[in-house]
Amino acid sequence: MLYLYLQTKTQHTQGEHELKKHISLLISLLIILSVFLSGCDRGYYVPSPVDPADNYKPENVSEVKPAEVKSTVGITLFSWQIPSPEYAEKYCAQIKECGFDCVEIVVLWSDIEPEQGKFQFTQSDAVIDVFKNAGLKISLSLLFWSEQLEWKDTLEYQQTADGEIYRYDDIRGSFLALNSQSNLEIMANTLGYFAAHFSDRYADCLTSWSIRTDCFAKMEYSSLVDLDYSPSAITAFIDFLEGKYKAIENLNAKFEKDYESFESLENLKRSDFRDIFEYDWKLFKQQTLIDTANISTEIFRIADPSVPVTLQLSSFWDTSAAFYRGFFDPYIVSRETTADIIQIVDAPSWPHDFSVDLLTSLSGKKICMETDGSWQGEDTFKEYLKQVEMSARSGVTAIQTVNWELEDLEKYGAAYLSKFKELYSNAEPRKDYDETDVIFVNTLDFLLKAPPQDLHDLYYYAYKNMTGSSGKKVRFITDTQLIEDPSLIEGIKKVHLGQLDTVMHMRDEAGSILAESGAIIVDDRNEQPNFINEFEQPLNEDIQVKLREKLKNS
Repeated sequence: MLYLYLQTKTQHTQGEHELKKHISLLISLLIILSVFLSGCDRGYYVPSPVDPADNYKPENVSEVKPAEVKSTVGITLFSWQIPSPEYAEKYCAQIKECGFDCVEIVVLWSDIEPEQGKFQFTQSDAVIDVFKNAGLKISLSLLFWSEQLEWKDTLEYQQTADGEIYRYDDIRGSFLALNSQSNLEIMANTLGYFAAHFSDRYADCLTSWSIRTDCFAKMEYSSLVDLDYSPSAITAFIDFLEGKYKAIENLNAKFEKDYESFESLENLKRSDFRDIFEYDWKLFKQQTLIDTANISTEIFRIADPSVPVTLQLSSFWDTSAAFYRGFFDPYIVSRETTADIIQIVDAPSWPHDFSVDLLTSLSGKKICMETDGSWQGEDTFKEYLKQVEMSARSGVTAIQTVNWELEDLEKYGAAYLSKFKELYSNAEPRKDYDETDVIFVNTLDFLLKAPPQDLHDLYYYAYKNMTGSSGKKVRFITDTQLIEDPSLIEGIKKVHLGQLDTVMHMRDEAGSILAESGAIIVDDRNEQPNFINEFEQPLNEDIQVKLREKLKNS
């Protein structure tokens, strides 16, 4: 079935999309990997060379059914929290007592590949079997932390703009450069073995899987420093610029530069790539994460297309999303990633309703919430439970909790965590949003605003007024979504821009669409800003006049 699925998937992709240059290379890694795995004893049907060729024509291959995303209430455990079956038994007893029906186990890279290319699963199997035998659903994630690998020096790591390898601490170490050809080959090989083994062993209880790459165990860059300036990333970014601007003259015209060629950009200081091409640099980082996530999704689906794949990330609305982590545009990420689920993480004090509304109104994928924060006192945990209920009311498909040590689980689990499932199951859905009244997420301004500002703070008053005393949902649209489909504005009566400053970044196309629309445009400060585009150039004066007039009249 591995071969049949790969054939179907490859033919569909080639027929539907024009693959980008660097994506083609990555997809070829999948094909090489799949051929390699098809020869392994993994329980798959491997076609014989003498099988009739007609068996593999698209019309004769049954279509792969979409993966079913199941509603679960669970807890996330890292493999170092459950180092033995005995620890797993203790956790399992508490998890069952709390009423959870699912456990996500995050497997550390060194647990399964102590030597490069040599895999062992005995210890992981013994631990995971405990939860399986207890009747729990299992979600699996591979954490690509390399610090514990004896062969870690063979890998290429993310670098800061100063050219230093970024290191978080002595436990998490440094993080893989995601544009490195050799890294991607190694990751694909590891993930192929991971997926093939666990899909066979836990086929009857496996509910989802994912990969995690950053210092906080998400599929992102660091939340603390701008990355990645490694040689492979710089080369890939120059390719990205060439793919976007086509000719060096076009790039020079936009940025008022006089570079001789795209190759000459290699002579720039590393920080120049961010300082000169700030918007493109952030687009590139997001695209790199999308590409990497899609490669892992394809590998998982080769192993078992019936198991949904999760994209693990933090959130889209805070300043770390705009400046560091790489994922900032929920519409583009939802559209471009092939994962089935987007799982976000919010701490107890963060606005879960805002986070979920932002995603559910911009994404057709299933949304899950991982509520972060272990036991910190009764007052904090009351807020914890409130956010669990709000997430459920807002329409998440599954909910997780994370960062619970065994002693806290034993002490507080039955009294507090046991309320999770009841709150989730009995939550009354919030009223649906008014489609004619929207918050406009201007991703360009979010990325370039100085000083940076959380989207939640920017739209706080608008969101509170729109959700009202009834707590109804709020609809969001993005500038990227509007530019892609200008007809979207036709059914909208009011557009909220939030708390404007004297300058607002806005792409020319978005400004034109809003200016020419019949929608009312509202801000919370009665500003009359100057509108400038991503190249720091003012929008057309006619457009600016119309936008300011709309703001004045509102």
